[in-house]
Amino acid sequence: MLGANGRIRPPDWAADLILGALLGAPLVTVTVLVAHGGPSGGLPPGGIALIAAACLSLALRRVSPVLCTALTGAISIAYYALLFPDGPMLIAFLAALSTAVAFGHRTAALALGATTLGAMELTEYLLRDGFWPDPVPLFGKLVSLLLAVAAGEASRARRAYVDEAEHRAREAERTRDLVARNLVAEERLRIARELHDTLAHSLSLINVQAKGGLHQGTHEGAVTALTHIKDASREAIGEVRRTVGEMRRGAAGQEEEPPTADRVAALVDDVRRSGLEVGLSSEGDLAQAPPDTAHAAFRILQEALTNALRHSGGSTVRIRLRCGDGGIALDVEDDGVGPAGGPPGGNGLKGMRERAHTVGGTVDVGRSPDGGFRVTARLPAAPPEPPPEPPAGERVEADR
Repeated sequence: MLGANGRIRPPDWAADLILGALLGAPLVTVTVLVAHGGPSGGLPPGGIALIAAACLSLALRRVSPVLCTALTGAISIAYYALLFPDGPMLIAFLAALSTAVAFGHRTAALALGATTLGAMELTEYLLRDGFWPDPVPLFGKLVSLLLAVAAGEASRARRAYVDEAEHRAREAERTRDLVARNLVAEERLRIARELHDTLAHSLSLINVQAKGGLHQGTHEGAVTALTHIKDASREAIGEVRRTVGEMRRGAAGQEEEPPTADRVAALVDDVRRSGLEVGLSSEGDLAQAPPDTAHAAFRILQEALTNALRHSGGSTVRIRLRCGDGGIALDVEDDGVGPAGGPPGGNGLKGMRERAHTVGGTVDVGRSPDGGFRVTARLPAAPPEPPPEPPAGERVEADR
């Protein structure tokens, strides 16, 4: 059997058998020395055999604590019944009794302890023709029994504490691993959203301009389309650099730069150059909103415009952006019909909802009353507070 350090260790019964043998030698020696000066003049071989049997019975100390206690108790009763010289004979019994209590067999151990002690005293009383033994040794045996029970209780409490500490350590390690995996997954998802929102918008503009240049069929139209493509690609490169910079600042513990009204205006101008007519109605200052909320609103607006450009088939987009103490309200509505008459799907819509959810807001997408599609986002100024942690006592009880 391998121990915690990887070395081979004997099983419990073998280790306890060695312990019993090591205990038996001094017990026999002490008892012989006590008996040598006593009235019997020595310790008969039967007494030595009983002491050795009690000590060797400790091999069952951890294999079967109750059986070991009963066996050593019976041997002790037999020893005193044969009126062998008194000595440290009870040590093996007390060791077995303490182990039984430590392993949780408190009731059985107390019953065996009281039975063994009573049987020894009653046997001595009957074999001595009604002469009651000296009460001082009886008191010593009783105190020794109570000390063995107390030692067992202390060992049991310590074992329970160690087991609980190990369990909590394992749970804490498992929780740390789970939290680390969740953080990695959240970061991967955030990077995926950033790259999707950054590149999808610019690449959509490039795609639209390229198609327009092909349909123009003139040198001037091609030059115009290529100019717009150049501008859109430059904007895409800038967005990627800005995204990477924000991630680097986040990794360094710095706050991301919140979107501004100029960035919103630049975004709208990019879409206008693609041929869509965009109307913007803005109230309040986006830069005054919490950075996370403003960033989520900007990316949702960017994705809504990308979807209108790619999927709506319309010619007009109306944007209403309101920023105040209560949060940010964003409405993006186009006059198109969309693919197959339904709202756009894919990762863009999922990303918008995820962004809103991270700041405690909501995103709704559907057909507007006038036709076309509408994206409605409501983002609070601050995310909802997490529920308070329970008191320490309740938390421990819940863990159990």
